[in-house]
Amino acid sequence: MWKIAIFLVGISRFILPFNIFSHPIFSSIASGFLDYTDCYLAFRAGFKWQQYHLYDKVMDYWWYIFIFLYSWNTEIRIVILILFVYRSIGQMVALITGNEKIFLYFPNVLEKYFFLYVISGIFPQTRNFFQGYNIIIPLFISFVLGIHGEYMIHIQKSSLFKKGAFHKFHKWTLHGHYS
Repeated sequence: MWKIAIFLVGISRFILPFNIFSHPIFSSIASGFLDYTDCYLAFRAGFKWQQYHLYDKVMDYWWYIFIFLYSWNTEIRIVILILFVYRSIGQMVALITGNEKIFLYFPNVLEKYFFLYVISGIFPQTRNFFQGYNIIIPLFISFVLGIHGEYMIHIQKSSLFKKGAFHKFHKWTLHGHYS
């Protein structure tokens, strides 16, 4: 059952980015949800941490490519290009070295910044935050959220999972196995 669930989430993570062009807010929210969900499903399906981590980074990168493509004809294209290259370098170094702590130096600012941009479409008065020197504000917010997320996921391994029913899951994220 868990293998079917992770397979369906994987298919969804592959197909979902195509919706970014017509539904960027929904696609961003759904992508984040699926990204967080598949970790637990992979654990329950018996994946080794290293297997899951590689799968997750490939799926993340697939999503980043679509963020880049969507943003190319917007006023944020240069910022997105820089964040895309920055995150790409971090992902490559982390995958080659196997050192997850690298993500602390290359946090996922790209997704956070993009999400802030697409939700600013709901509130037109906030669009000016993505022009001129105002971009510092959403970049700062995105950087803080990115660093916090990377710390919780790759350094602390989220204290939420350290006790109770998720204890084995926490050990899996720390050591790559749950025996």
